[in-house]
Amino acid sequence: MALAAAALRAALPADAAAQGSPEQDRAVLEAFYDATGGPDWTNDTNWKTSAPLHRWHGVSTAFGGRVNQLSLADNGLAGPIPAGLADLEYLERLDLSRNALTGPIPARLGNLTRLRRLFLGENGLSGPLPDALGDLENLESLDLDRNALTGPIPARLGDLTGLTWLSLRGNDLSGPVPDTLGGLENRWTSPTTPSPAPSRKSWAGCPASSGCPCGGTP
Repeated sequence: MALAAAALRAALPADAAAQGSPEQDRAVLEAFYDATGGPDWTNDTNWKTSAPLHRWHGVSTAFGGRVNQLSLADNGLAGPIPAGLADLEYLERLDLSRNALTGPIPARLGNLTRLRRLFLGENGLSGPLPDALGDLENLESLDLDRNALTGPIPARLGDLTGLTWLSLRGNDLSGPVPDTLGGLENRWTSPTTPSPAPSRKSWAGCPASSGCPCGGTP
């Protein structure tokens, strides 16, 4: 038994054993299920059972069983996004789009520094964009469109040098597009079909219906 445990530790990234475990991830997911109306989800196959986490609907694992993807788009989730999701330390993809999630985007999600894709579009999220999203240093795609988000666009989003796709359409954001986002002009792509980079001028004054990333009328 001791040899098996030692072998497992050797197979994990250097910081995995120190920072958490698959059991911790299981507890986070169970709390998430309870907080978002899990029994009423469209598909909750194997959730809150003893099945391995990678057999739970929408969950993928790597790194010795740690959760690295949570994809539950269009699945009947409701209620606020639990801040405890930030404890999924190895999460690289979070897709909760096209549900009925409400309330603010938890600032603690900025702790998910391995996150590459964050999709929360087409929900009922409200409040400001957390400045902490600028801490997602590995983020490549950010979709927050068609919510009820308000306030300015955080300048720190421009610090995300790997960001290639940003969609903030259909919100009530206000104020100018930060100068720090000017670098996105040369990195702008569509998730399916590449498109020309919009000019910064079009970002700053476009109406919500025009398809610009800001989605508001500053």
